[in-house]
Amino acid sequence: MNIRIVIYGRFLESRLLFLAKSCLLSKENPSLIVQSLQNRLSDFDEQDCIKWLSKYHDIKLETIDDADLSSLSGDVCFVTLRGNFDNKERDHIRSLMRGFPRRIGLLRFANNSKSWQLKQILSEIRKPYYSMFTELWTEDSNLSLLRTCIKKSHRYFGALPHQRCSAGQENWDRLTSDAPLGQRPCLLAWAGSNNTNREQTLDWIETRLSHDKTSIDLNPVSGIHKVIWHNDLIGSCRQRDYAEYLREHESAWFCLCLPGHTGTTNRVLEAVLRSTIPVLKQEQVLFHSLPLHDGVNAIFVQNDNWVEAIYRISRFSDADKMSMQHAVKELANSSARLSTISSRLFENLLGQAPQ
Repeated sequence: MNIRIVIYGRFLESRLLFLAKSCLLSKENPSLIVQSLQNRLSDFDEQDCIKWLSKYHDIKLETIDDADLSSLSGDVCFVTLRGNFDNKERDHIRSLMRGFPRRIGLLRFANNSKSWQLKQILSEIRKPYYSMFTELWTEDSNLSLLRTCIKKSHRYFGALPHQRCSAGQENWDRLTSDAPLGQRPCLLAWAGSNNTNREQTLDWIETRLSHDKTSIDLNPVSGIHKVIWHNDLIGSCRQRDYAEYLREHESAWFCLCLPGHTGTTNRVLEAVLRSTIPVLKQEQVLFHSLPLHDGVNAIFVQNDNWVEAIYRISRFSDADKMSMQHAVKELANSSARLSTISSRLFENLLGQAPQ
């Protein structure tokens, strides 16, 4: 196809790397360009990316000064922007995008983005140099804004794999290996950090956990059930063995996909690929770009009522759970494979995927 694709970000991160890998799978060799490498030992995401790039030489990483951005040109330009980007950064991006007929902006928000930042972004994405809009969101106002953008001319990428898979082929191979079907000893699994977006739900659950956190008491509704529970410190999941984390998925019928710092969560995709039934907020289903259906291959949490959702899954019969498990397996085979996700990303990048 011979398309000149430039993928640019201020810093190296796994989402940029995964997009570059998706281009390679579609027989296009992109240019991956960053403003600088932070070279911080605490930046696990950058370290994973550099480690991956040292093994695979098909993707060339370049650094560039702001003054040289206007010298870049090609067919498609993909850039990342922070939710609070300033006038200087905006001018740099405009300078870069002048050399490309198709211009794509990945707008990134923290969950504490202020209303003025949302208004700023809304005004920016309506300008002609953006033709795609995508992001991970938390606040209800952010979700409403994203829905508005999707209805217009913008596109949404969908949730990407966790950075430990985006920048680590061995982890992706383990995640996408054939998942076991059949009886599972635990009702649900949870692994993640306790933050303000999850605190109330996690507190309610933990008051009902056994002392060793291996079972949950849901009396008088459905009794006691085995669970897998890892309420990690923030960032500590990085230190855990990823294969162990996936084995926990395979030991439970359901995975709690609580939103964290972002509205979408990698756990949905991870659960689907391990034939574990995801439990997620109904209003976030749209943003995962997967054909999820309540009571068929997922459980939707209505009105943020996670307590009722947990009681609901505890009442399912083994036959019900087995039926949903097989539906999740079918979903994984049809819509969640690496080739499918990569193709969707690449088609969106070129503007060829259906709205």
